[in-house]
Amino acid sequence: MYSPKIDESLIPRLYRLGKERHMPMTELVSGMIRNALAEQEHSVAMAAIGNEPDEANASQPVKAAA
Repeated sequence: MYSPKIDESLIPRLYRLGKERHMPMTELVSGMIRNALAEQEHSVAMAAIGNEPDEANASQPVKAAA
């Protein structure tokens, strides 16, 4: 199986973030990748149906209904 290497400059940052969140770095990175993939797949799906998200609002958090 293919196992890509994480850029060495990212390791200390990921390690510290994992410690802050009390989770293994591998779990942290897997979650980050899952979230990024879901966002990318959503963007591709929206573009495929002609509903590209507004670039300015793409990074804004979605507010929960009151």
